[in-house]
Amino acid sequence: MAQSDSQSKTNTSESCITLSGTIKKKKKIDRVNVKVNISRDELDILEADIVPELNSCRICSLDQGLHVLLLSLVCSPFIMIVTSLYSFYIGTLTWYNTFNHVAEHKEIVKRIFLTPVLIFLYPLLIMIFSAGLAIYGGLVQISWSYGSWMKQITDLEKGFYGWICSILNIEECCPYQVVVLVNIRNIRNRLTEQTEL
Repeated sequence: MAQSDSQSKTNTSESCITLSGTIKKKKKIDRVNVKVNISRDELDILEADIVPELNSCRICSLDQGLHVLLLSLVCSPFIMIVTSLYSFYIGTLTWYNTFNHVAEHKEIVKRIFLTPVLIFLYPLLIMIFSAGLAIYGGLVQISWSYGSWMKQITDLEKGFYGWICSILNIEECCPYQVVVLVNIRNIRNRLTEQTEL
């Protein structure tokens, strides 16, 4: 019984990678361990994405070439529209969280002066941020490679509002959690050590 328990623990530890990181939400910063359960096939796919291909000098193939560039150019207006709508949504959530933070947690003098400013700046800032992110999202997704194109179109907002909240030192107003992983360089070494075993 004890031997089978130890074997199951070693089997799960071999197929599990633990990454240490930080979740930045609110004013407190929590250190957490993130466990990633990954199969051997998924690990091979992950390593293939990380390691640059030796045959990257190919000009045209199924996953890169002129056809991917044309597809990204055709999709650019649609990506701009979707990015602007998503940016509007996330920006509105950020503004609402910021407004509530100011109205509930600041001193009375700051409440009196900052809440009207936030109300008047909302339409202007949300239009500027949505338009800016839409133009950026539409242009940055134009690519020759299908893999990089897919990475760009799946990350519509690009972490902009998390960055703004971090710059303004109001991380608790960010509508999503920002996870900063540490020791990323050691992950690849651990992965290669585990594959050699």
